[in-house]
Amino acid sequence: EFKISTQDETVFEKLYTPYGLRTLAMEDEQFHPFYGGEMMERDLAYHQGTVWTFPLGAYYLASLKVHDNSSEEKQHIREQLAVLEAAMREGCIGQLPEIYDGANPTSSRGCFAQAWSVGEILRVYEALE
Repeated sequence: EFKISTQDETVFEKLYTPYGLRTLAMEDEQFHPFYGGEMMERDLAYHQGTVWTFPLGAYYLASLKVHDNSSEEKQHIREQLAVLEAAMREGCIGQLPEIYDGANPTSSRGCFAQAWSVGEILRVYEALE
């Protein structure tokens, strides 16, 4: 059976989405559910709930380390990465975006082809080998 640590649970329950990590938990009063609008509106949302793809690399690598690179954890991560494989077929093929909306992270925002998003996920695939 797959088990996660308390810290893993908190990140997974409060910040994790299949497309990245939220910068703020949804229940926080400062949470901005959407990234859009005029510059001031976008700036207020940028680090107040917006989902960023690139932190998934560090999150998954830390999870592998905490679980001693177990085959169960590797399988768990592979299952989670399947969502990003589909995302790499949208917009700019073979790329991942910079950010997604915090409340419903299915439509990409910001830069549509962000190198650090792709690079971090490639590090995870390498670690899974």
